[in-house]
Amino acid sequence: MATAGPIGFLALAAPQLARRVARSPGVTVLASTAMGAALLVSADLLAQRLLSPFQIPVGLVTAAIGGAYLVWMLALAPASGSRSGRA
Repeated sequence: MATAGPIGFLALAAPQLARRVARSPGVTVLASTAMGAALLVSADLLAQRLLSPFQIPVGLVTAAIGGAYLVWMLALAPASGSRSGRA
């Protein structure tokens, strides 16, 4: 992970998005790889074109996309523990 740099959020988001797109119960390596490549190419293109005369690091874009995805996943996750008031 240290050699990949700040694009680590792709490892979080790509398999889950690939599973949703493929509508399969498990995560396949080929679908995850293709989704990760598509996300990275999209993030790189966005990083190059967002502030046209200036280039921003692709790590900022992937961190923003991955962070938004993480917040979305946490918001949709069901509560694991119920607070019934019993101790």
